[in-house]
Amino acid sequence: NCESLEDRQLVMSLTKLSAIAAGEDSAQMQGIQKFAEERLQLYKAQELLADIVDSDDIRNQTMDAAGLIKIALEVVKTNEDQSAKINACLIGLEIVKCMHTDDDSMNDELSSRMSYASKVWAYSILVDEDTWQELLEQWNVLTEVDQFEKLQSTVFCNVAKEYYSSADTRKNDELGFNIVREETMKILSMHIDANPLSLQELLIASLGICDITPAEQPITALPAARTN
Repeated sequence: NCESLEDRQLVMSLTKLSAIAAGEDSAQMQGIQKFAEERLQLYKAQELLADIVDSDDIRNQTMDAAGLIKIALEVVKTNEDQSAKINACLIGLEIVKCMHTDDDSMNDELSSRMSYASKVWAYSILVDEDTWQELLEQWNVLTEVDQFEKLQSTVFCNVAKEYYSSADTRKNDELGFNIVREETMKILSMHIDANPLSLQELLIASLGICDITPAEQPITALPAARTN
């Protein structure tokens, strides 16, 4: 496809406006408008990712949601700048919201969206694996100030803080960590040498400690961090 990203954005903007201007409240018009809005969101995500990695190749390609997610995760994994990692995770979650069965890459809408969202959250944790290991091993001897500062330094907590700051997310959370927690922990268990229950407890508690989501059961003491 020789159309530029800007051309595709223009076409979808006109499509959306045409559907609105039609003034019909039919399922067909609503479907067209929703399709255009989601494509515009994907194009915006593509533009942001292209800016992060400074790549005209990414900007000029026609990419589906799954392809964009792959790029976002690669940024999280390889980029040295923490703000780029955080932004890539947030962009990834926005892309996942646009994933539906009309994408060629999607077989089952719900399971695919949850799977991709889990990967984004898992990557946000894995990039700070050493910090999470240290927190697990030293939690019981760290002061509350040190606990808070270390948690605040992680990509995961920064992504969660931004993600949960949205009023729409608070009203209808579809892809938050607590929603995809089980699948995320499965991914982490293959990479982090730690007691999975301890890590899960710490991750959940970190959201409350950093005042991101309402605090659940507070951590008083963590069991041994490592497994054989």
